[in-house]
Amino acid sequence: MHFLANDTTKTYHLNSLNITISPEILINSSLSRSVEVWHGAEWAMPLNTSYRCAADTQLNLTAEVTSVAATLTLSQLQEEAFRTQHNNNSFSSARECGSADLPDAVPIAVGCALGGLVVVVLIAYPEGRQRSQ
Repeated sequence: MHFLANDTTKTYHLNSLNITISPEILINSSLSRSVEVWHGAEWAMPLNTSYRCAADTQLNLTAEVTSVAATLTLSQLQEEAFRTQHNNNSFSSARECGSADLPDAVPIAVGCALGGLVVVVLIAYPEGRQRSQ
């Protein structure tokens, strides 16, 4: 597993996962050499945060071509890279899989839109009452 940290955004992500499969472990295989399969960039986390996923997480692994050569299923996964705190006994606070993949801009934009709607209603209501009188 190769993780990559970005000091500018204070995040890290799984950059790649490389697995070498020996022909001896493949039953009824005609391969005579090892096969390397990999998975590209995956989940991004803030630094000093762990990634936890209790549900099965499937990573599609590719070989020399772009088609899927294998699927790796991870369950009860928790990882943390680039730990700067010196607590070796436990993980830092965890971000659950699929829970925080929305960027912060989405809730901010929704809040601004709702705030703008409230302002329009507050302006239109007195105007409407004045016209009806």
